[in-house]
Amino acid sequence: MSDLSKILLTSFLTVVSGTILYVITRAFIELIIDFRKLTAEIIDTIVRYKFRIVNPGRRDDEQIREAQNKFNDLKTRLLSKGYAIPWYPVFAMLKLIIKRDELEKIVDNLNKLSANISITDPETIRQLNLPGSNIELANEIGRILDFRFDPYL
Repeated sequence: MSDLSKILLTSFLTVVSGTILYVITRAFIELIIDFRKLTAEIIDTIVRYKFRIVNPGRRDDEQIREAQNKFNDLKTRLLSKGYAIPWYPVFAMLKLIIKRDELEKIVDNLNKLSANISITDPETIRQLNLPGSNIELANEIGRILDFRFDPYL
C-alpha cells in the first residue's frame, strides 16, 4: 500500500467513525436531556399546583381540571420518553436518569394526584383505594427527583 492510500484510508476511517460516534452520542444525549427536562417540568408543575395539592377543591373548579390535565399529560409523556431511551438500565446505573421502578412510581403517583386533587372527602378516598394524602404523593415524587416538596412555603 502506498503512502497516499494509507493517508486516504486513515482519513476516511476517521471521518466515518467520527460521524457514527457523533450520531450515536447525539441520539442518546438528546433523549436523556429531553427526559431530564420533563422531570424538571414535573417539579415545576407540582410547585405550581402546590395549593391545589394541599387543598383539593371541587371537580367543577377550572384550576383543578387544568392541574388534572397537566398531571395526566406529564405521566404519559414521562412513561413514553422513559421507554424510548435505549439501554435505559445502563444510564440509570450511571445515575444519568432515574431507575425504571422509580419512573413507574412517579407515573403512579401523578395518576393518583390527578384523581385525588378533586376529592375532598376522606371517606371517598378510602373507598376508591387511593392514598390518603396528596402531600405524601408529592413528597414521594420529590424524593425520587431529588427536590424537597414543602407544602407550606
